Amino acid sequence: MTFKREVDMASKLGTQLKEQSVALAHKAGEEARKHPIAATALVAAAIGIVAVAIKRASRPPRRI
Repeated sequence: MTFKREVDMASKLGTQLKEQSVALAHKAGEEARKHPIAATALVAAAIGIVAVAIKRASRPPRRI
C-alpha cells in the first residue's frame, strides 16, 4: 500500500467511527429519556468503577 492510500483509509475509518459514535450517542440519549432511573444507575456504576481505578492507581504496588 502507498502512504496516500493508507491515509485515505485511515480518514475513511475515522469518518465511519465518528458517524457511528454520533448515532450511538443519539440512541443512548433516547434510551436515557425512556428509562431515566436505569440511566442514573449506569452513571453511578461508571463513577464507582472510575473511583476504584483511581484508588488502585494511586496506591504503591504490592511486594510479593
